[in-house]
Amino acid sequence: MKDLTKGKPSRLILAFAIPIFMANILQLTYSIVDTRIVGSYLGENSLAAVGATTTLSNLMIGFLMGMAVSYIFIIIAGLVATFLYDACAAALRALGDTVTPLVSSSLEMVGKIAIAFTLVPLLGYTGVIVAEPIVWFIMVIPLLVKIYTMPVLRK
Repeated sequence: MKDLTKGKPSRLILAFAIPIFMANILQLTYSIVDTRIVGSYLGENSLAAVGATTTLSNLMIGFLMGMAVSYIFIIIAGLVATFLYDACAAALRALGDTVTPLVSSSLEMVGKIAIAFTLVPLLGYTGVIVAEPIVWFIMVIPLLVKIYTMPVLRK
């Protein structure tokens, strides 16, 4: 596997993108040739069947490709969720409440384990990766409620 973190970024991006671009061109060429062959030899009904399933095929291919690049979305969501969670826990501690962040942290661990057990059978290792941002976003809600209901902030 090539290390994409070392070297000139523009060169690395091109070296990464050009094979994907070429593969898409080949796929498009195949689709055009396939359409021509089916239309010429099998007739209009067969060509219509190929045309009707092309959208479904492209949807499935696009979904799978999206799943492959969606890790960056998961990472960004995890960063945002971590920031929100840590900021809320720090705010509560700064306001003198150290118990709520402790309880929240305990519930967070239980939640991560529960969600991981649920998602790993469905998504494999991605389930573990997805579990963290989900739990952090869920756990931010009670922390925010606690912060906004504190008497110190109502003065």
